[in-house]
Amino acid sequence: MNGFLEALEIRPGAGGVVAALGLFAVVAALAGIVNAELPMPGKFVAALVTAIAVGFELRLHVGAHARRRITRAVLAADGHWQIFPADGPQVRGHLSRHWGTSVGPVIALEWQCEDGRCRQAWLVRPLVPADTWRRLRVRLRFA
Repeated sequence: MNGFLEALEIRPGAGGVVAALGLFAVVAALAGIVNAELPMPGKFVAALVTAIAVGFELRLHVGAHARRRITRAVLAADGHWQIFPADGPQVRGHLSRHWGTSVGPVIALEWQCEDGRCRQAWLVRPLVPADTWRRLRVRLRFA
């Protein structure tokens, strides 16, 4: 059957992997700050702001009460998304942006939902079935 006529279901469950990627990003950013030619107070402030910002973002994405987290999303053949948020009933939404579709092990998706909220999902390649990963990448390229 034509893969474009089938619904495509994704289940982002990569909280631990996203947290590990966030930790890697923090370590890389802190290494850059330490090696920068800044006075010591400037390095301290930059490191503190970086750690707080990344901590806040990770809390939004992988925290137990993440407001933007979804448990499942279904892309219908007509191009509409059904979003199943962790904090309420299913809603319809449209994809507002995505990145990482052509290369790399992560695809980040962001939807604008009918209820006015913005929801996100980060998919990590080893945790998504290969066929689903391939079909999603192809459909996102054509979207």
